[in-house]
Amino acid sequence: MKHLRHLVLLCFAAAFAAAATAPAAVATVPADPQEAFSAGVAAYEKNDFAQARQLFAAVEKKSVSPALEFNFGNACYQAGDYSGAILHYLRALAMDPRDPDAQQNLALARKGANLTAPDSTRLDRFSGLLSQDAWTWVATVSGWVTLYLLFLPRLFRWRGTLPWLLCLTTLGVSVAAGIGWWGAHQHANDGVVLVADTPVKLSPTTNSPSLAMLQPGEIAQVLDRHGDYYKVLTGTGQLGWVASANYAPVRE
Repeated sequence: MKHLRHLVLLCFAAAFAAAATAPAAVATVPADPQEAFSAGVAAYEKNDFAQARQLFAAVEKKSVSPALEFNFGNACYQAGDYSGAILHYLRALAMDPRDPDAQQNLALARKGANLTAPDSTRLDRFSGLLSQDAWTWVATVSGWVTLYLLFLPRLFRWRGTLPWLLCLTTLGVSVAAGIGWWGAHQHANDGVVLVADTPVKLSPTTNSPSLAMLQPGEIAQVLDRHGDYYKVLTGTGQLGWVASANYAPVRE
C-alpha cells in the first residue's frame, strides 16, 4: 500500500508538471462577427490584450466599423504595439473623421512611437469634416439637385430669382463637396509601417539595395504593388519599394 500511495503521488506530480509546461490554448473565435467583437471587448476589459487583438483581427476579416477599429487600436496601444495602434486609429478616422477619442488616441500612439503628427493643411481640415464616402454622397446628390433646378424653371415657365438662387446654392454645395472629396482622396492610399528599420528598396527584390529606413508608425503612400512589395512615397519624398509584411494600407 505504501508503494501504491507513492505511485499515485508521482502520477499527480507528473500530470501537474505536464499541465504547467503545456502551451496556452488558442482562444476560440465565434463565427458571428458581433459575438467575436463582444468577446474581444470582454478580453480587453480583463487586460488580455493578446486575445482581444486576435478576436478583433478575426472580426476585421468579415466586417469593419469605426467601433471595431477604435477598440482594435486600443488593444494594440495597451500591448505596446504603437504602429498597430496608429494603423487602426487611422482606419477608424477614415470612416468617422470627427471622432475626438480616435483623434486623441492617435496622438498618444504617435507620441508612444516617438513620431510627430504630419502638418495639417486647410484642405486636410476641411476634408476631415466628412469621410470620403460621405463627400461622394453629398457631391452626387447636390449635383443631381442642381441639374434638376437648372431645368425646372424652363419646364414650368417659372419666373423670379428663387429657383436660380437655389440652383446656385446646390451648385456651391456640389463644388465644396468635390473639394472635400479631393482632400480626402489625397490620403486614400496612405499606409503605416509596422516593423522597425523597414528598408525602402530600389526595386521589389530581396537583394535590391536599400535607399532609406522607415520606422514603425511612419506613413507612406502606396503607388503600386508588385508581388510581395508595395511601391511607396515616404513622407520625406523618398520613392521605393517596401515589403508588404512590414507595411499595411489604411484602406484595404
